[in-house]
Amino acid sequence: MAATSGMLLEWEQQQAVQETIYRTKTIEFFGRRTPIIIQSRNGPCPLLAVCNILSLRNELGLSTDDTLITEAQLLTLVADSLIASLNHHENVKAIPATIDVLPLLTKGLNVNVKFKKIDDIEFKRECPVFGILDIPVYHGWIIDPQDIETSNAIGSKSYDRLMEDLTDLQIRNMRTLSMNTRDPENHESDEVVKETDTSGGECSGSRIRRDGDWVTFGGTTSNEASSSAVNIVRGSAIEMTEIISGSSTSTSNENEDEVGITARQGELIKNFLENNASQLTVHGLYCLIDGIKDRELCVLFRNDHFSTMFKFEGALYTLVTDLGYIYENGVIWEKLSEVNGNTVFVDKNFRVYELEIEECTWDDEILKRKNDVCCNFLLTKWS
Repeated sequence: MAATSGMLLEWEQQQAVQETIYRTKTIEFFGRRTPIIIQSRNGPCPLLAVCNILSLRNELGLSTDDTLITEAQLLTLVADSLIASLNHHENVKAIPATIDVLPLLTKGLNVNVKFKKIDDIEFKRECPVFGILDIPVYHGWIIDPQDIETSNAIGSKSYDRLMEDLTDLQIRNMRTLSMNTRDPENHESDEVVKETDTSGGECSGSRIRRDGDWVTFGGTTSNEASSSAVNIVRGSAIEMTEIISGSSTSTSNENEDEVGITARQGELIKNFLENNASQLTVHGLYCLIDGIKDRELCVLFRNDHFSTMFKFEGALYTLVTDLGYIYENGVIWEKLSEVNGNTVFVDKNFRVYELEIEECTWDDEILKRKNDVCCNFLLTKWS
């Protein structure tokens, strides 16, 4: 294998003791036998999606004889593919830096989507991996333009921007509620201020002083902004109803760019995110089918997960990498035809595959009991 960067080698050394090991499954893809990596644990793990696309394109260098492979070995194989692209990639200088961030593919990536187009996805440092390897990444979290009011409320804003707007809406409305409920006879008892963290990190938030005690709300750092906003969206229904529906009308005539989103816009955004929590809409599914080329291999981002997807004869299919189907040779792809529909598995020829449930005979039951006794004996012996 080609030499890799120092960071990747250091990663291999750190993972040597407790290395993550993946199992492989050999499938047939248009007449060629190829191994795919099986998901051995829950998590987004975009590394597997990248490796499986490279393997289906016969660009990973993984043998069908390799039934087990470590995470470090997979990273090295991907690094080899990046190096092999030096001859035909324009941005050659980006490859060493891309190899350095490869270990981040083993975890969840920082993904920021917009809700108008299937390919409108922003990454952080990991973006060059997909670009250099020519792996498209799509999502189906698309708003239906026929829902004019919600579409206008979201506009061209990204997910992160919507979270910031909802956070700001909460701060403004709680400030208004505080100002409207403070004691008119003691104006000094309640006070609302906006502070900046002096520790070096950015902070936006407000504090209310009530009877000499400070109460902080809405405060977020740059690293906590996303999770804080998610908690706002997914918070208690009572709190969100009071915040959004109880906003002051005093700012209705002010400039929207200065005051942020309105209460109605906040309600529409919140409803859209909650009603489409699976990160796939009906309109988004149509956009995926229409926008992806036939026989195109790509990555689907949905439910904070990265899946290998393939379009064949007008239909979309995601690669089945669940460990529970490793011995089901007929289960290769799962058809993506509904947002919340029944699972339909297909085989190597993209024909519907029916899982067979074998009936347990008397002899099978006796054999099963013997196996259970043997297993219990071994466990007792070595425990």
